[in-house]
Amino acid sequence: MAELRAECEARLAEAPDDYPALVTLGELKLRVGLAGEARELLQHASMLRPPSWAAYQRTSALLRRAELHAEHAFPRPGGAGLPGWGAVKIGTRKLIALAARRGTA
Repeated sequence: MAELRAECEARLAEAPDDYPALVTLGELKLRVGLAGEARELLQHASMLRPPSWAAYQRTSALLRRAELHAEHAFPRPGGAGLPGWGAVKIGTRKLIALAARRGTA
């Protein structure tokens, strides 16, 4: 799968409007959970002339799936901690302080 991804990216670097490479890379990204990136690639492909009616139908179906997955995605910026982790740390500090006051620490 990594080889196919690298091949598609190389083809797109040479020809950004390569319909098969856009659709294939979009499908790969969709399968690994990168719905936002997949949606961008598939939208680009959908603006190009498809090689056949079947290719158009397949691209449209993949784009619909990518849009649905992206709609329910929870993107977090890089370096962001776990949601609610700050509250867990505060609660842990309070428990340690309470245990220290009772002499059980």
